[in-house]
Amino acid sequence: MKKTTMKQETQANFSKHYFCKFCGQCGKLDRIKDFATEEEATETATHYCDCTEAVFYRQRKENIKRLNEAVGEFTDYCEYHKIKLNEDVAPLITSIGTHLIDRKIGKCTLAFANIQIAMAIGSKSCISLTFKFSDGRKIEI
Repeated sequence: MKKTTMKQETQANFSKHYFCKFCGQCGKLDRIKDFATEEEATETATHYCDCTEAVFYRQRKENIKRLNEAVGEFTDYCEYHKIKLNEDVAPLITSIGTHLIDRKIGKCTLAFANIQIAMAIGSKSCISLTFKFSDGRKIEI
């Protein structure tokens, strides 16, 4: 008979079951791979859980991903059109956007010498970014 260690037993347990980090609901794995770490198993459990906190957590992660993509598009646009930006602008937009997503602030407008940035959270919990340039151009993301 093969002897197993405590670590192997623990690994076997969380590779067959997973627990939501918010409600602790347990689900049995049927379509999900085995996990290398307990954190990976917990993250996957949270991803598939339907509790309110897990749904909000998934939405937050997706919104932050979209925010980062939008900031990337904006900086690419500015670079392409040779619009100079202070190196602190992109991290500032990301930080304020995260506060919007977390509902710590409702909306924000930033005014710089050649650009105005309006940020708000929409009705579907999606962030809205509007960039107005001094030459009249406008980008909405």
